[in-house]
Parts: sequence; C-alpha cells; structure tokens
Amino acid sequence: MIGIDLGSNTLRACKMKQNGELIWGFERIVGSARGMDESGLKSQAKERILKALKELKSEHELSGEYFGAATAAFRRAKNAPDFLAQIKNELGIELEIISGEIEASLVALGINSRLKALGISSKNALFIDLGGASTEISFKSELKSFDFGIVSFANDFGSDYDAASEVCASACEFISGFEPSVVVLSSGVPTTVAALKIGLNYASYDAKLINGMCLELGDFDTAAAKILASDDKDALVGKARSDLLLCGTALMKCLLAKVSAPFVVVDDGLREGICFALFSGSLKAKQF
Repeated sequence: MIGIDLGSNTLRACKMKQNGELIWGFERIVGSARGMDESGLKSQAKERILKALKELKSEHELSGEYFGAATAAFRRAKNAPDFLAQIKNELGIELEIISGEIEASLVALGINSRLKALGISSKNALFIDLGGASTEISFKSELKSFDFGIVSFANDFGSDYDAASEVCASACEFISGFEPSVVVLSSGVPTTVAALKIGLNYASYDAKLINGMCLELGDFDTAAAKILASDDKDALVGKARSDLLLCGTALMKCLLAKVSAPFVVVDDGLREGICFALFSGSLKAKQF
C-alpha cells in the first residue's frame, strides 16, 4: 500500500508491506500554507507542491492501491478543491481533504505501530502531532484537532514567540485533563530537535536513530539556540525551515510546560497510519 500525506508544510509518502516494513519513504518541504490568506493557497506554494509530486512520481513507481490525504491548509483554502483537481488531471494522483479528527486517528495508528515495535506501551500515552496549520492531540479514545501549526503561526505572528502561549491555550487546557505515563511527539519539530541533540543535520537525518529518543523541555531551547547560531541554517535543518522550527519550538514548549510525563519522539505519523488503515479496510483504497 502507498500512503501520501500532503501536509501544510511537508509532503510525505511511503510504500509499506502488510507487516509494517517500509519499502520506500519520500519527503519534501513544500510549505503549502506559506503566506496563505483569504484567497487560499499561493501560486508559489502550488508550484512547490507540483514539483514535489513530480519528483515523487519520478523517484518511485506509483502503482497499485493507495490513499492520498490533504490536511489543514487544504481544509482552509478556498482554492484547494480546484488545485487538487488540477493535480489529479495532470499527475493522476487523487488527494482527498480529510477532517482533523480523521487525521488525528490516522496519526495515532502510525504512532501506535511504531511504539509497539519499540516495545513502548501506548496504554496511557498522550500523542501530540504539531503540524503546519493544525495540531492533533489524542489520549486513549479522546482526540481533538486544534487550529494552529508552525506555518500558520509564522504567517500570523512572525517571530513574536510570546504569542505561543495564547495560541496554545485551548490545547493546553485539553492536555491538562489527562495524566499520561508518556507523551509521544511526532512531526518535524520534535524529530528535528532530537536530530540536533545527537548531532545530525538535515542531510544526515536518520529516522532509525530518532525513533524512541527521549527529550526534555530544555532540549527545545537548546535546539532553537543552535539554529539561531548557525551560519548555514538550510544545511542544518533544511531549506527555508529555520523560521518555522523556531516557531515550533516555542509552541512545543507551551504545550509541554506543565506535563510531568517523559517525552518520547517517533518519526511515524499520518502516512504510515494511512497504510495501516488501508490494510485493515478502514480507509477505502484508490487505484493508480
């Protein structure tokens, strides 16, 4: 099965065997929500997305069953349906806009599988997936999607990181109602913070080294300081990602400030969850 996650900042895709083994993985920073306003997705963002999808097609054979999900930026953008129709007509890739609740449940599927492989119990785990324009948080059967992310924060507040506490207020209130034994962090911000902690840069990033790593709250400050001090931010954390990651560290610090449970990082998320949902039949597969 092939799972495609067209997010508000990143395009991620993978092909998976039924036992959960990845055949291949693909990732590109596309900045879907960059500069998005009332008119919707910007032309530059559309060009980046089309370029990345063409690279996906050229690098990997897209055949058989798949599901492609478009997330928060596409839920918001007025011109998203027309653009997704363009993608289908030009590239033969059908992408479906999914709700925040479905996104959260699929992310949880991907995380749960990785935790099982790592031997970490998910019985009393809190999942936090900080995305580009939405944040999905779940605890057992309770899940909720919040209308903020690293790209939308950058669009609205720039480098005013003090605004993070107000932006995260409702999510923090939601989190305060739980007593987790572990907090599992997925998505690009915590995985990058984990990578920087062990001396990896964007080119040397290795999910196998990241999965299961523990972080402390202070690691987000350390990562932010390392990014700010870098003479080559693009080489360190990826092209045009440094400002978003600085926003992300501010948001993560607010979300985790009053949580006493340990923090564990996993690289798996929506694309993997899509594959597992396809195998189980809870998502209807499309055919290339």
